[in-house]
Amino acid sequence: MTVEDDEAEDRRQTRHIDAPLGEALRLERDARNRSRDWLAQRLGVSTSTVQRYENGSQRVPAARLWQICGIYGIAVNELFAGLPHHVVDEAANPGVAEARASFDHEDGRAKRIRALTRHAARLTPDRLEIAELLVKALKRSAPG
Repeated sequence: MTVEDDEAEDRRQTRHIDAPLGEALRLERDARNRSRDWLAQRLGVSTSTVQRYENGSQRVPAARLWQICGIYGIAVNELFAGLPHHVVDEAANPGVAEARASFDHEDGRAKRIRALTRHAARLTPDRLEIAELLVKALKRSAPG
């Protein structure tokens, strides 16, 4: 097997993370009401490169991911909340289906939280204050 074959196999095994990570990057950018052009200028890359990162067709290098998180003022691990961590052969690993169902629930929760954050970022200060009070009230009344 050649180095190129090894790299292609690695790409196939880890491809499942590129699109959800790209979506998380897009949601973070949208939450700040920033354009791809704005981010591309700060990264020193083309707008099409940012687009490829966000749609998962181009893998984001670790150093670039670090740079993006610095621009957004977030920790790298925040982008991975709710994203799949590995691919598991369910047939060869009993109990994985239950774990995957739990993961899918958490993945959906993380997406909803990011969407809520994106919408909240667009609120005027007075409406944001109301939204914060509403979320606190919902938290207090939540079961458990």
